[in-house]
Amino acid sequence: MRAGVDAKLPLLSVRDLRVSFALDEGLVRAVDGTSFEVLPGQVLGVVGESGCGKSVTMRAILQLVERPGRITSGEIRFRRAGLNGQDGEVLDIA
Repeated sequence: MRAGVDAKLPLLSVRDLRVSFALDEGLVRAVDGTSFEVLPGQVLGVVGESGCGKSVTMRAILQLVERPGRITSGEIRFRRAGLNGQDGEVLDIA
């Protein structure tokens, strides 16, 4: 870990993420209120049954949810280090 980066602040914070798909059959809530944080030095593994929303969650974080899907609510924040190794900007991506 680089000096100056606060290990107590999350690098990734996901709060109450909701992703839905509007289909002819109705609304499919693929992700319904997921929240988690990843601190510097942590590793996160996402496991679950087929169709439980793992891939959709990761696609939402990367802003790769394709139509007819969309992020309907929640907050995704990514903190990156500044050029001088100090804490940099926080990107709000949802």
